[in-house]
Amino acid sequence: MQPVVIYKIVPADLWRIAEEAGQFIGSPVDIGDGFIHFSTAAQVRETAARHFAGVEDLLVVTLSTTALDLRWEPSRGGDLFPHLYGPLPMTAVVSTAPLPLGPDGTHQFPASVPRGEPVGVLNGYGQRIGAPLPSWAAPAIPAREHFVGRFCDLSPVSPADTDTLFDAFALDADDREWTYLPYGPFVDRAALAAWVEERAVANDPLLFTVRSGEARTPTGVAGYLRIMPASGSIEVGHLRFSRLLQRTPAATEAMYLMMRRAFALGYRRYEWKCDVFNEPSRSAALRLGFSFEGIFRQATVYKGRTRDTAWYSVTDSEWPALRDVFETWLSPANFDAQGRQKARLSQLMTARTR
Repeated sequence: MQPVVIYKIVPADLWRIAEEAGQFIGSPVDIGDGFIHFSTAAQVRETAARHFAGVEDLLVVTLSTTALDLRWEPSRGGDLFPHLYGPLPMTAVVSTAPLPLGPDGTHQFPASVPRGEPVGVLNGYGQRIGAPLPSWAAPAIPAREHFVGRFCDLSPVSPADTDTLFDAFALDADDREWTYLPYGPFVDRAALAAWVEERAVANDPLLFTVRSGEARTPTGVAGYLRIMPASGSIEVGHLRFSRLLQRTPAATEAMYLMMRRAFALGYRRYEWKCDVFNEPSRSAALRLGFSFEGIFRQATVYKGRTRDTAWYSVTDSEWPALRDVFETWLSPANFDAQGRQKARLSQLMTARTR
């Protein structure tokens, strides 16, 4: 099965020209060969080392393969590489990210570019299978507990939070923050109260109120869902952050606290899913260190419309390095006297994945 995303390393100035033209016709090497070269996740780092060593001002472009008429042809070492015989439309672009050089002279790939396919092991028939997990045990289901951070706290959602949450959500100029959620907007306090009361006793999704500011006022909601201990998988979602919480250190810390707890319980996989058209959510997933895994077409129906779902994840093997990034960013040393960040989280994420 071919991957759902591929990658293109391209000079930033050449990509700016392509964006203005609405399509990418290729680099000089591509044009000379008669097709555009791409790489898979397993190939792209070697591509950078072989063909772009020491080159600055590069971008790595993530592309969806679903709309591209690719040919998979043997190249380096006999591996099959994706080639496109024609211009690349901008509609295939999932994301672009800088590809800077690190202190050691190698390119620093963003967290959104995974390190390739799992190696696996061979069974008695010579078939490749997943690595055994002799000491792994199914984790516990998350409890209704409190999370305490420097910028925010989280507590199980409660009817007592309804009025304050309603007031926080009412600060929105319109209802666009509800567009990609399967519920809302709530027309009055009674409607929100009915929803909160129902969610307050549910175990999946298990929702929490995010409390931020010095007074730890309720300013948003977040939750765990698709909690599957048997497979070690859990998802974060139902994120509804008010204007008081959005784009604040508290919002980032809330996501860190929930992720930290999930891995501390023993979960192996932490998921993030959203509507494919929900660009703020997709950008947030990448900023928080999740890797894009692909798009599930016509995955569900909500609010009377179809939804293609974009999937992202963090695994337990990635968590220690990711945890260090979060803790570096959240530390008092990263904020000046006015509370402004010194290093951006995205910069620290990029440095993590050289």
